This record gives sequence, C-alpha cells and structure tokens, in this order.
Amino acid sequence: MIIGSGLIAKAFHKYKNNTDVLIFASGVSNSKSCSISDCNREEQLARKILNGNNNQPLVVYFSSCSLSSTRLKNDTYHKHKKKMEGLFKVLSDRRIIFRLPNVVGNNANPDTLFYYLVNKIRQQEEFDLWTKNKRNIIDIDDVVKVASYIIDNNIFEGEVINIANINDNTVDDIVISISKYFEIQANFSVVEYADNYKIDTSKIKSIVKKLNVKFGNEYLDNIVRKYCEKS
Repeated sequence: MIIGSGLIAKAFHKYKNNTDVLIFASGVSNSKSCSISDCNREEQLARKILNGNNNQPLVVYFSSCSLSSTRLKNDTYHKHKKKMEGLFKVLSDRRIIFRLPNVVGNNANPDTLFYYLVNKIRQQEEFDLWTKNKRNIIDIDDVVKVASYIIDNNIFEGEVINIANINDNTVDDIVISISKYFEIQANFSVVEYADNYKIDTSKIKSIVKKLNVKFGNEYLDNIVRKYCEKS
C-alpha cells in the first residue's frame, strides 16, 4: 500500500498492492516552504492511517538526514520531521524510518538543491553559492534499491536508517559538474555559510556493496548526465 503521489511514492510503486507493507510518502517534502498547516495535514493523515490500520503491516516513513544539522534543528520543517518520527514510533508496532538526503529523480522539482542549481545555470541566472558546504546527493533509483532490500529482507525493523550516498560532495562540486554538462559558465556570488554535518551510512555499507551500487568518483557526474538529459 502506498500513501502519496510524489517522487518517492511513485518510485516505490512495486508495493502498491502489497498489504504487508505501507509506504507513507505523503506530506511535507519542501523544507524551504514548510507551513504549520502543511505539518498539521501530514500529522493528521498519519494518525488517521495508523489508527485505522489493524492488520499491522510494516510501515515505512521517510524523514530527512538533515535532522543531523545543529543549525537547522529549530526550524519548522526539522522540528516537524522529528515530531513525525516520534509519532510513528508510538503509533506503529512495525516500522522503519528512512532518513534521506538530497534525492534526485525525474520530477525536476525546482525547490530541491539539484534542480535549483540546474535551472539557475541553464538559464544563466545569478545565484548565491554556499562555497565549501557539503551536501549528499543520491539517485532515487538507488534509494529504492537499498530501501527495498531492507524491507523485503526484514532488516532494521524498528530502527531509523540513513539511506545516503557514502560520499558527500561540496556545493561547488555540484555546480562544476552541472556547468560542465551544459557547457555554461555558472554565474554566482560566493557566500560563506557553514552548515556541514556528518551522515552515518555505516549500517547500509554492506547492503550497498551487495547490491553493487557504485558511490564512486563518477557518481555525481552520472546523476547530472542522467537527469539533466531528461530535464
């Protein structure tokens, strides 16, 4: 069963008719424009779904790796995500909470870091570059591979698991890769903004290796080629 209609919900379509797994992928996804009403809507939906679910399927909730950021912990979005994690822990006997970083897929959402930079560079518009800040970029297809393996093999039930790229990139790296692909010189102003945080991926390393997911030096460039070609 799938709750939601966005990028993540569509990516996990294989569980649509699976009554043993409930993919909860409906709610607040944009940290930049998160309102109290958005938060309340997701919470009310979660309570309705969980309180009315007597068959005890495995409930999968998607949270954010940026909860590890000390700088962001008090904003509306991150306080809400933390609250939602607690709600699922209380209301669901069987659950897995996946924390995700910057996920790239076919939706070309301009509110995400990746497509924000793609649009700015392609349209040759000036933007602020948070130089030397590290960000974690992962392909939605790899999120599905790792998460599905965990779900289907009954691993980490009851835990909070980071599904992220084993390696971080600086925002500078992302800009360079996109600029190279479009053969356009990015137009930006350098801004010093310190917000680096470590994402612990130790629990998924053996799974990543088993699934042959290649988080190597070419991973970022491969994502840029794959999704810029489609955008």
